[in-house]
Amino acid sequence: MPYIFAYGTLQQPREQRQAFGRVLRAVPDSLPGFALDSVVISDPAIAGAFGIERFANVIASASTDVAVPGLALEVTPSELDRADIYEAAYQYRRIEVVLTSGREAWVYRFDGH
Repeated sequence: MPYIFAYGTLQQPREQRQAFGRVLRAVPDSLPGFALDSVVISDPAIAGAFGIERFANVIASASTDVAVPGLALEVTPSELDRADIYEAAYQYRRIEVVLTSGREAWVYRFDGH
């Protein structure tokens, strides 16, 4: 089964239920070579729905000593397709990464212009 690396709102069971209809199996892991950043939520309705002003984001780091903590979420292939739709609504796209554990996963990064 594929994995999604969650470092922001998808770590929360409530968001997993909203996106996938269930709470996913989660394993603590980290994303090496990336740093945690954030992006401003430009839509007031989305900011209000989440109760936050910024979404988490990951950016590639020049330092190999950094890693973003999070969860490796086990999903089905159809849930991965649903995640693409869910994340695209917030201008995130997925890239393939290797986590600290050696597990291959997908991570979503902000792709807004």
